Amino acid sequence: MIRRAVTRSGVLLLVGVVVNVLVAWTLVAIPHQMSWRIEHFPTEGTIASAGMRTPPGWEPRTLVVRRGFGVRMRLLTEMEWMGSRLGMMMDSQNRSVNVCEAGWPMLSLRLDGVQSDRYAGASGWLARTWIGGLEAPLRLVGGGGGYGVYLWPDRLPVRPVPLGFVVNSVVYAALVFVMAPMPRRARRWWRGRRGKCRRCGYTLAGLESCPECGEARQGAGRVETATTGRAREKGRLEAGPSVRQ
Repeated sequence: MIRRAVTRSGVLLLVGVVVNVLVAWTLVAIPHQMSWRIEHFPTEGTIASAGMRTPPGWEPRTLVVRRGFGVRMRLLTEMEWMGSRLGMMMDSQNRSVNVCEAGWPMLSLRLDGVQSDRYAGASGWLARTWIGGLEAPLRLVGGGGGYGVYLWPDRLPVRPVPLGFVVNSVVYAALVFVMAPMPRRARRWWRGRRGKCRRCGYTLAGLESCPECGEARQGAGRVETATTGRAREKGRLEAGPSVRQ
């Protein structure tokens, strides 16, 4: 019994992890309305408040923070915001750190954009994928050339945000646990409503139990109990006067 419960819990958690990843990828792959916050020549305070840090030796000129349903993107760059796009500067190395996090109800997966020093320093496909995300099999709606690649990722995040990943996986596992039996229960209810065996679907046609699987007909037990109760009450009433005599 304990082994079965542990196995079932493990399977549910695994399903929760898979659903968690798929939800985060879907939120990244389908752009939606997002709020913007753009800081020109940001200070250390505004950079820290956005959850970023200035790499050593950098002179950041622009901080872009975008938030949407289940998505947060942050860009810290040495390029300057030109009103509608980022412009490369002649007196700068134009380096950028691009971070995207996705997930719901909490942010659970993260990637560092390909312009970051951290990504450039990774060696091997596995390390670069862990940091910079998985290359999408299809072109993402939000990905694109030019400055668009800085503002919306064209890769899928795979690196967990520890707290968000655990919370989301547990939440989705609980939802699966609650919702998984519902189709079976609905099917049994529908079969019983149509006068069929709730287990195998055999037409009962006035039978009290299914001749195929032995399942009792829906409501038969309740009818029998009510009938027995009325008979017992009738017998008690008939026996009452004789007892008093």
